[in-house]
Amino acid sequence: MFNDEMMHVRLTAIRNLLRIGKQFLLSLNENQLQTMLLALDDVNPSMRKVGYEILGIFRVKNVESIKIQIVHLRRNLKRFPIDLDLIFICFRDIGRNHPKLIDVLKDTLLSLDRRYLPKEIDLESQSHIAHLIMIFNAGFSEPSILHNIPHYTFKQAYFLKSKYPECFPVSENDIRSNSQHLTKIGQFVFLKESLAAVFMDVSALITKNQYSTALTQLARFSREVKQICTLEPELDTAVLIKEYTSLWILFLKIKNVLSNCTERLQDVVLLSKTLFRQTVLIESRFSGLNQGITQNLADLRLFSQVALVLSDAQIRKSRASSVSERLSNSRLYTPAASIAESMRLFVDAFALVMIEVPAAVKVFKGTVTAFAEPGLPTSLDCVHYVPVPVHFEGRLPNRKKYGEPSVVAIVVEFSNQAKVTVPIDPICIEPFDITEDVFEFTAALVLGDTSSIKCTVSQGYVSSDVGEMWVLEGMEIKVIGDAWLI
Repeated sequence: MFNDEMMHVRLTAIRNLLRIGKQFLLSLNENQLQTMLLALDDVNPSMRKVGYEILGIFRVKNVESIKIQIVHLRRNLKRFPIDLDLIFICFRDIGRNHPKLIDVLKDTLLSLDRRYLPKEIDLESQSHIAHLIMIFNAGFSEPSILHNIPHYTFKQAYFLKSKYPECFPVSENDIRSNSQHLTKIGQFVFLKESLAAVFMDVSALITKNQYSTALTQLARFSREVKQICTLEPELDTAVLIKEYTSLWILFLKIKNVLSNCTERLQDVVLLSKTLFRQTVLIESRFSGLNQGITQNLADLRLFSQVALVLSDAQIRKSRASSVSERLSNSRLYTPAASIAESMRLFVDAFALVMIEVPAAVKVFKGTVTAFAEPGLPTSLDCVHYVPVPVHFEGRLPNRKKYGEPSVVAIVVEFSNQAKVTVPIDPICIEPFDITEDVFEFTAALVLGDTSSIKCTVSQGYVSSDVGEMWVLEGMEIKVIGDAWLI
């Protein structure tokens, strides 16, 4: 019936066999396997689809049978490109159902010679992608299979997981429990190598003064890392790299404007304040940062401070209508030419610095719940200035408890989009376990006629007036008129 001349007879027979295979654990001998493989050569797509499902469900008993399946499936990758997704899923199921047999074949599938260092195979090869899908799915059943395969395969498998999610386990628990190498080693190595490659490319572009191209490349990399953060919300390393990429983008934007002394200096003022706040937030939100990152964050803060002072002084000079007006508004007159020269020297003194990403970094992820007690009727005018008690409680995992004091606060957003920041008194914070604290307190807030409030908890918040007063190497700097007063 499986090789009947009538197509609908063959299709009906193989579908009935498929229904049986889904209910009972069955195996195919070599003769039965050869018969089933006939479906893969059928010109009818429906017949081939059922043939792939049959191979994915039924077991075989020896390595030679696995080799026969692999040869036929790889041949169909070239003969029937439209079957790509079905073939990859078939490789997935074969790997899950035959982990011990795949373990015997993995060196052959990856072209490994244990006498030499492994050579990375390009992902342009569809056969290599199919082999990785089969090996890693076998590894999800038997984790020991993944213990001695090259590290580059973890990086490739992580990429393929995003491109072909149906070819890898959909359960996040399966991934974390059965493939610690993929989540902990593969992802970290992939991100670290990607960051290093992007840094080298961007540095080369900066050397050629191609800031626009460098910014475009960083923006593209930032979007890719953001997608990884969405797929792997527990991967704190990716969150750090995403935040650091945003610092690099701000840094290059400021350098681009200052190096050209363009008329967009007002943008530098805003960018410098943003860069300053971002460095403070990163240092306060992340624990486990190494000394290199801490020092680089301090350098970026210094860069933002000086950039703001230089650009603000230049803006004030360009707005002055006459020398007399400049002198009347200043205690110390600094010629515009000297500020421009200071800008160029300053830009040359700072360069983009590569960071060593720590594997054990943790990001603060606080949660909060708020309960507002019944207040005054909204019809009364006094409701807009009479506060009511609001009870807050929540958890503070990965709170940074060492180094510089870091404020933990609750940002309350009302239905009219107005926001209020409520700092959490350290007295209200109690330890829950080694990595997590809890808090509970009541604060008085003017809710007015708002219908709802949205609360988020953050560590290291920066007030809106940061940047109006700067501290540079222990010296307070105020910009008055055209001069720097120290």
